[in-house]
Amino acid sequence: TTALKDSVNALFWVAMIMLVVEMMFALLLNQVLVALVFGAGHEYSDADQTLLFEYFGTFLRAMLTMFQLTLGTWVPVARILQETVSPYFNIFTILHKVIIGFACIGVINGVFMQETLKVAQNDDIIMMREVAHKERTHARKMKAFFRYADHSKDHVITREEWERVVSGHHAQHWFSAQGLKVKNAEAVFRLLDEDRSNGISMDELIAGVAALQGPAKSLDLAVLTENHGRLHGVMASVMKRLDGIERSLAPVRSRSPSKERQERRGPIQSEEADSWAL
Repeated sequence: TTALKDSVNALFWVAMIMLVVEMMFALLLNQVLVALVFGAGHEYSDADQTLLFEYFGTFLRAMLTMFQLTLGTWVPVARILQETVSPYFNIFTILHKVIIGFACIGVINGVFMQETLKVAQNDDIIMMREVAHKERTHARKMKAFFRYADHSKDHVITREEWERVVSGHHAQHWFSAQGLKVKNAEAVFRLLDEDRSNGISMDELIAGVAALQGPAKSLDLAVLTENHGRLHGVMASVMKRLDGIERSLAPVRSRSPSKERQERRGPIQSEEADSWAL
């Protein structure tokens, strides 16, 4: 409904163009056929005159006939012009149907559909429905894979179960169709195992695969992020140990050089005093 409302502008201009074109051809045929049929020097039976008048006798009748030629069954009108007036009218009816009825109408339908789809793609409600539909589809597929991979039926995919299933080409192709490359099964398992429990739950599988879906660059970036997190943890542990070593060496550093020299001179002076006393 929203797409149709927003495409009214395109529909209006398409209708105006069609109306102008059909009006021109209707006026032309009306004037030509009235002059031929009812003019001097041309003898037509009453039945032929009545038939031609029904189709082209007035402007409104000719307009309806032109829309029939363009959008409806054009063969009866072409037969009437051929059998009643002249076979040369076949050239006009065939060219009109090919150029206006096929080519122009096809272009107009394409433009109208393009405008309608453009409006539909920018509609918030339609976009929300598409996102919700994709999420439901993704969750349903991941649940089916989880039930297939969980051989032990303990509601957790272990590392062994993951490697056993993902090592096959069928599973790799299936994940590739979902937008996730799993050539490195070990790295993907670490990324999906967020709580580091050495197992993947159903929620972790659904959320993790959704986060990693996309080109190979997305997976590579996720692997780099995971490695950076591990490196950060190692560096934090090293810095903590260095802080402990520094705190253990703090009492040694707090002793000033003057005190050390005095402590060193103390035994020497006592030895000199003992020697003088002797």
